[in-house]
Amino acid sequence: IDSWMPGMNGIQLLQSLKQENANVRAMLCTGDLGQESIQSIKAKGFHGHLPKPFTIDELTQQLTYSLTE
Repeated sequence: IDSWMPGMNGIQLLQSLKQENANVRAMLCTGDLGQESIQSIKAKGFHGHLPKPFTIDELTQQLTYSLTE
């Protein structure tokens, strides 16, 4: 999930998705973490962080981690 989207942010989208399915897993994709830390992203329900721009190998690694966690 992108951190910034028209109409809502990634945290709002994840909250909405979790209302439909509490088991949904998502990674936050962002070019700028700002004050956020990886721990605070996970505390908000994301299973990981993928900094932009990212390579296919980085995406594969994060997806594998998220699916096996």
